[in-house]
Amino acid sequence: MIVICLFLIDLVQWVGGNIRQAGKYTERRRRVYKEVFEEVVSIMQNDYAGYIDKKGWDAPELFRRMVEELEEGHDNDQAFIDIVQRYLLAFKDHHVFFIKSEESELKDRDVGFKVRRYEDHLVVVEVLNDDRLEVGQRIGCLDGIPIKELSDRYQRQLYFEADERQKWNELLLNHDTFEIEGEPYTFRHFDKKTYVPVHEGKLLSEDTLIFTFTDFIDNAPVDKVVDEFKEELETVENLIIDIRVNLGGSSFAYHNLLKYIFPEGENELEDDDHVMEFNLTDRNSDWLLELYEEMMAGGSTQLDGMVKFIKANKGDGFVALADDPDFSIKGTRKPSNIIVLTDTYSASAGDAFALTAQSSSKVTIIGRDTLGVLDYANLNIRRYENKFELYYPTSRYSDRKGAVITGRVKPDIHIPWTPEHLEEDIDLKEALGLING
Repeated sequence: MIVICLFLIDLVQWVGGNIRQAGKYTERRRRVYKEVFEEVVSIMQNDYAGYIDKKGWDAPELFRRMVEELEEGHDNDQAFIDIVQRYLLAFKDHHVFFIKSEESELKDRDVGFKVRRYEDHLVVVEVLNDDRLEVGQRIGCLDGIPIKELSDRYQRQLYFEADERQKWNELLLNHDTFEIEGEPYTFRHFDKKTYVPVHEGKLLSEDTLIFTFTDFIDNAPVDKVVDEFKEELETVENLIIDIRVNLGGSSFAYHNLLKYIFPEGENELEDDDHVMEFNLTDRNSDWLLELYEEMMAGGSTQLDGMVKFIKANKGDGFVALADDPDFSIKGTRKPSNIIVLTDTYSASAGDAFALTAQSSSKVTIIGRDTLGVLDYANLNIRRYENKFELYYPTSRYSDRKGAVITGRVKPDIHIPWTPEHLEEDIDLKEALGLING
């Protein structure tokens, strides 16, 4: 399965409930906002890979009026982003989002800590800037409103996920106060810290190796880890691959890892029951070619086939990627036992990796269901005025009856997340117990 998509988990939950103040407004900006919004609507109703499945889900009229009514004196770029993102929520797609560009003067902000939903609380799982807090503390209310009640209000922004799968970090920006064990706090805002990827390996024992990959954006860092531990991969019995946080990227990135995951000999990865189709409209084709050629100029050498495929089928609408379902992997004898650790933060190419790994007799998956965002993938990027960027999928993954497949991977051993995970790596403990058992 080819998957070329970047899942930015911290960027897809913009809500836009609060319009931020400051900035200058002009008629030209008003015109630009209208033109950009109309093109976004056109893309979502014609070029988006799910436009047929989700026809009629959106209500552009409401948000069109909101764009027209933006008033002078507001920070209108941010307000516009919020409005467009609220419009896009109607499609219920984690792969669709509208954000500021890197060239924009807007700054990404956060509250200085991260949370995770557990029962009727938000548990602090990481402290970044706000040193008033400690990992493990539980937030019961935002602006005096219980989390359970807010969960019902925020169903669209939480993508209608079950409690344990909800992502709340961006939603905290919509509130002024929070409460921990009856004590009130006022939110502080900080410049958002830059994402630092992790691609690393470590010997846990002479017979057990662990790899951690927080994304599959580029093959180079993944290949570097595989090369660094090539000798160990040929001798150890056990390999643990931790993708519990994986922001996705491209299935090309982990290609050189696959041989160690499958049994010795030729392994035919045939998937005759599923098909991936690309919506190759004229616009999609032009923009994808521009994107892929940009990636190739940056050193990627594995996109030649995709470029040829797009050029050959430009303007034809949905076209199946004929060579996608079938390819073979020459597996290795060792490691003989593979454990993949997953969570709801394993997304996109992380989903794809877990799905492929699950088909190997050597693999056991431990943890929680992956996010499941393969139904619509292979993101296109439309850039506007060095200010905004629209990300949306161009491919549709379905069964032969036409039903979309999310790619959500259920683990062989399910371990519900609890605050105990903050004190001990329970998933890894289970994996080591399985190895040593």
